[in-house]
Amino acid sequence: MAEKVKNETAASKETAVKTNTAAKEPAATAKKTPEQQIYAGPTIPKHGLFHWAVFRGGLPAFVDAVLKEHPWAGALFVPIADLADAKRQLADSASPLTVLGERLKKTLEAKKEG
Repeated sequence: MAEKVKNETAASKETAVKTNTAAKEPAATAKKTPEQQIYAGPTIPKHGLFHWAVFRGGLPAFVDAVLKEHPWAGALFVPIADLADAKRQLADSASPLTVLGERLKKTLEAKKEG
């Protein structure tokens, strides 16, 4: 009788573990989906970049083209959750985000002129 109870308890625990694992799988899949990002750099219309533009589900091809040539510019695309921090950084003319934005604008404008 005691052995039967042990087997039933073990079976219950195994079912609980499978259920908990199955419940966690969709959450893991959700993390793989790109979050919303916002472009914190300066507006550069010729390249389709607009200050505070929001991108959902990944970045479009025109952004990928810019990032392929200038990978460091990826720092200008921040998660929406970090918007307040990005605004604080942009208020400081010496912050890395501000410096990168100015660098990208100068680089892309010089490329168009040349």
